[in-house]
Amino acid sequence: MLYRALVSSLEPTLPDESRRSENWDRFHHFDEEHDKNYLVHADIAACYEYIDHGHLQDELLTQSMNLDSTRAVTKILNEVMGSNRGLPQMHWASDRLGDAYLDILVRYLRRHGIEAIRYVDDIKAGADSWDGALQVVELTAEAARRLGLALSADKTRILRRATMDSQRESERELFSHYFEKALGESESDGDVFVLAGPYGELLEVDRQEPEPMSGSDFNNAIREAFWSLTTDWYFYEQTEDTLPEEEREKHRQLQQWLLPAVGAVSLHSKRLSENVLSQWAFKDPSAIRSIVTYLLQRADSAEFANENPWPTMELLLNKSRRSPWSLIWLLHGAGRLALKYPSDERAKKVRKWTQDQMFDNMYEIVRAEAAWASACFGNLTSSVLTRLYRDASPLTQAALAAAMTRQGTIENAVRKAVHGDGPLNRKAIEWAEGF
Repeated sequence: MLYRALVSSLEPTLPDESRRSENWDRFHHFDEEHDKNYLVHADIAACYEYIDHGHLQDELLTQSMNLDSTRAVTKILNEVMGSNRGLPQMHWASDRLGDAYLDILVRYLRRHGIEAIRYVDDIKAGADSWDGALQVVELTAEAARRLGLALSADKTRILRRATMDSQRESERELFSHYFEKALGESESDGDVFVLAGPYGELLEVDRQEPEPMSGSDFNNAIREAFWSLTTDWYFYEQTEDTLPEEEREKHRQLQQWLLPAVGAVSLHSKRLSENVLSQWAFKDPSAIRSIVTYLLQRADSAEFANENPWPTMELLLNKSRRSPWSLIWLLHGAGRLALKYPSDERAKKVRKWTQDQMFDNMYEIVRAEAAWASACFGNLTSSVLTRLYRDASPLTQAALAAAMTRQGTIENAVRKAVHGDGPLNRKAIEWAEGF
């Protein structure tokens, strides 16, 4: 909370948040709206891990002219990260500092006459020719190097505008086919346009048609279309090695629709199987947030109260690639589900995994989330809490105070010590008491 408060004091002078929905809309449609023949899509590799605190301090001071807050931010980052590089992940304050840092890179490109737009650590820019696109990549790489960063070789690419237009049209036609199938139509009365957010949330769904549909009919058709699309994707996954080239392209297009699909079918009468969800997590680790959200949305609905989410959670733990971001979402899901569903053998395995994260993980925020999840299972002990709190920085001490309160059985001496260790802890305890 101290970290958040310090960054909040600098907030009025920082660049606009890149995660705003309107910025995502602009970023998503950039390749459609610019008039260049080529698009460069660049991605910064492991961005938060390599942000240099010295460069960041210079930028914050230039923007804010607030020496005290700037130095305080740098000091707490040095203490939390244990070096002069890196930002804690999954934190609003880090997102704002990351925006300030990467804004340096975008300004560098614009000074060189390149129209560029950024969403988090993804950058898009247009170019008139192939040579011009190569120059954009080189300038972006140079700007990143100056900041101690590097482009991702796997995710940085150059695309022809004509190719992108063709792919986009094919993907729209594909979804329109599933939509028509859900309605029982053989021919289209109009294209269906779907705009999804960066994590798959449906921002806008529209259809150009001569006769309007009722809202419930439209929503049901969207839900059934996405259900069929998802089950077809899993069929192709199982036969991927034997698919002809044309079917491989359809498989790729279906994969592009999975993020909005899982959100759209969260309240479908049928539940996506453990195998579908775990295979998707294996193929696309960034999908963990959407999958956990899917499980929680069904858990919050009385209609699906008899479902057992623990087999899915166990498979996700076994198949997911373990980035700090995915670990935090898995722990968040485990804790929420522990409060709603009875324990069985699968739940015991998930519970054991949450305990392990309190000791085996190098990321302090992950350990704090694991403490909260363990408390939701009723499994946080006084000795473990004492050890975690002793090693914690101010960044997570309040979170541990909340976990202590959630557990409810921590020794009185430990409770008094944590309660007395600052006003932020007392606020966290008050919050947890009302949770």
